[in-house]
Amino acid sequence: MRAIKQILAGIFAGFFFLMLGLIGYFYFNQEKIVEILIKEVNKQVNTPIDVQEVSMSFFERFPYVSVKFDQVTVHGANKTDTKSNDTLLTAQSLFFDLDLKTLISDKPQINRLAISNGKIHITIASDGTTNYNILKSAPSENTGKQGKLAIDAIEIEQIQVIYEDRQKGAFYVNQISEALIKGVIQKKYWQLNTDITLTQTNIIPEAYNFFEAYRWSGQIFKSQELIDWKGTLEGDNKQLKINGVFNLKNNQAIIQSPGMKLNAEFINKILAKNKLGKLKISDGVTKISQLRYTYKNKNNQYLSFGFDASHKTLLKQKNINITAQGRFNYRSGRPLIKINTAEAAYKGSSVYFEGNYNLPDQIIKGFTSFTANLKDLNDFQISDLPVKNLTGLIDGQAQVNAKLKGGQAYSNMFKEGELGFQNVGLVIRENNFQINNLNAVLKASPKNINIEELTGNFNQNNLSFKGQIDNLFEYLQKKQPININGHAHTTNFNLSTFLLLSENSKNSEPFRLTDNIRLDLTFEAKNLSRDKFRAKQVKTHFRKYGRRIEVLNLQMQTSDGSISTNGKLLQQKNNEWYVELTGNLQNVNVTGIFSEFNNFGQEYITSKNLAGKLTADVKADFVFYPDFSIRPESLYLITDLKIEDGALIDYKTLEALSNYIDVEELQHVKFARFENQISIQNQKITIPYMEVQSSAIDLGLTGTHTFNNEIDYQISVGLTDVLFRKLRRKHQKASAKQQNNKMMVFVDITGTTEDYNIEFSKLKRKRVEPVPEKQQKKKFDIEFGDFK
Repeated sequence: MRAIKQILAGIFAGFFFLMLGLIGYFYFNQEKIVEILIKEVNKQVNTPIDVQEVSMSFFERFPYVSVKFDQVTVHGANKTDTKSNDTLLTAQSLFFDLDLKTLISDKPQINRLAISNGKIHITIASDGTTNYNILKSAPSENTGKQGKLAIDAIEIEQIQVIYEDRQKGAFYVNQISEALIKGVIQKKYWQLNTDITLTQTNIIPEAYNFFEAYRWSGQIFKSQELIDWKGTLEGDNKQLKINGVFNLKNNQAIIQSPGMKLNAEFINKILAKNKLGKLKISDGVTKISQLRYTYKNKNNQYLSFGFDASHKTLLKQKNINITAQGRFNYRSGRPLIKINTAEAAYKGSSVYFEGNYNLPDQIIKGFTSFTANLKDLNDFQISDLPVKNLTGLIDGQAQVNAKLKGGQAYSNMFKEGELGFQNVGLVIRENNFQINNLNAVLKASPKNINIEELTGNFNQNNLSFKGQIDNLFEYLQKKQPININGHAHTTNFNLSTFLLLSENSKNSEPFRLTDNIRLDLTFEAKNLSRDKFRAKQVKTHFRKYGRRIEVLNLQMQTSDGSISTNGKLLQQKNNEWYVELTGNLQNVNVTGIFSEFNNFGQEYITSKNLAGKLTADVKADFVFYPDFSIRPESLYLITDLKIEDGALIDYKTLEALSNYIDVEELQHVKFARFENQISIQNQKITIPYMEVQSSAIDLGLTGTHTFNNEIDYQISVGLTDVLFRKLRRKHQKASAKQQNNKMMVFVDITGTTEDYNIEFSKLKRKRVEPVPEKQQKKKFDIEFGDFK
């Protein structure tokens, strides 16, 4: 054991003294070694090299002995047309690691070259001259061979490499954090093994630069005009085997690879770079194949590769399966994805696409088909959708030409296509409007969507529709109103449930028109109802423009007669409606029409008090409250009316004469006909003088009646001899006058319907004229003057 220790101690001592001797030799001969090295370098290069200080280094590169150049500047081989590009290399330090065996000779050999903290600027001038051919082409005096740098390795650390081609307009910057290059470099030929790590590069467009660092390991060969390479490119633990060639004559590079696999994490990086970060991939893999990249300059690049993707993406914590196959092409800044097949599926819903996707312009063109089980959408609880409680199926297919972000209207989204609805149901969030059993077939063209047949239940009303939709996609982009034209028909239509006025459909939000939907529709209903109102054979044409509606030639049969009208409605911001209408009633049963319209909101004269056939021309304007009841103070109406075969039954105003005329004869007054013009304004009904003649009694009536039941009437009664004898004797002389061979009694009734005064009048009142028709209704003229 002691002998072994002595042997080891001897070896160590020998090695120590050998190293000490070598260091001593190098130290005392360093000037000579440096001089020889500089002389040898000058033999190899043809350009000036500026160095601030040259020294021997024994420990900085241990175990190598090195010659160190501080603050190095290597000038370009040829003076270029730009002074700033005259420098090929600047470095904080440059080490020449020497072969120990050759140091004691006059020809020391460089084993390794180390460059750190600097910049390499490779330049091709506008006249084609270059600054990087710094090796001499003439044979060396000592070797008889052309300039040649034959070393074991070149080490690079934190060097910025700039490539500038002023002929082609190319400018690229790469930051090499570390590199190890081995091989032979001479003027016309390179043969190198490389291991290079890049942390920054602008060769790859920013949108497609997905790695924080790139590592290249492989071989590089340079001939007269070509640089070839093959090896592995690695980034974020992704490896891509590639080979390529760079043509020095035309600066064209071609890179090829059999492909690689990309996981979900890397795909998410790609999506984020292309502003699609909201789409998150949770699982799966994408296979890249047949990759080819061709480069001439920054304006002439081409990248192409095939892809086969199978992933899952998370949306609202729900997994959606996505598969896609196709090819990615990038040409001169214009990436285009050619999709052979792409499909996304969730439960019973799926969408299929094949075509092209232009990434910069976000334009997608191709063919799509889809099937959507609307119940599946409920799983995602999308609160900003305007509808809820979705059911049913939607399927369709179309040729698509769509821009997926702003800058272009959707007018050409579909070249042609077809869409089907099967038993679709939904509820509109804003007002709980319900649509059920919606079935439809729609055909789309670039200009419009044709609805061949649509049927459904809309708030408990079955409707059928056929027509056309224009500007749908401009409407979805909020650029233009949508236009809907066509014909709707139904058997039974309940206006109360449709307008959310009935108790079972009423909502806190009133019915409200949208600003950006325009309608031009004809409508037919065999039966129409609202509360007590009933009508048959209803037909109309109406137009909606913004919050305005125009009703044209509305016709219906009701109360044994017919009604025709034209009207205009305007919904205000407070959801009240301004209404203007003209109408005609023909032979309408007075009892029925008063009953169906709830006696028009008053109780003084009701359906129980009237009988007969009504014919009238009506002009009116008024304001509806949001529940479609009339605001009383807004009502203006003037009507020329005629009642035939009529009767006044238990009419309170006539009953007020009970102290003067036999009550039994005034309880049921029949008449053959009367005509008058009655007007309403400022909550007051004005009745000009009119006569009601019957075989039993002749009545004359004029006066006013307010909506507060304040009355001011004068009734004149023509008495037959029988009736005249029934007048109280004390009133006969004061009130009787001869008129048309009959004695007339004038009675004034004033007060309210519950508390009134009756007085005989000696004189007939002056004729009460009807309220004149409004000459100006500026509100309606302005609002409705632009229907087109």
